[in-house]
Amino acid sequence: MEKEESLGEMMQESSDEFRKQFDPNHPGYHGGPQVVVPTGGDRVPESMPTMYPEGFNPNQPQEIIDYGEEYKAV
Repeated sequence: MEKEESLGEMMQESSDEFRKQFDPNHPGYHGGPQVVVPTGGDRVPESMPTMYPEGFNPNQPQEIIDYGEEYKAV
């Protein structure tokens, strides 16, 4: 009868496999694009669409909807 892997061993193996994707020296390296993403809020990449629909102003107060006392109690 084969010894079953413990949950900890399975988690460690999964973690090791995940990390190998990001090791350039490993044959399983994903080799994805090396494009540097700008940080600091200076510019939003063109590939990232806005999270707000056209004409929406996130700084404008929005209508508050009252769902009733039962909703508030939950």
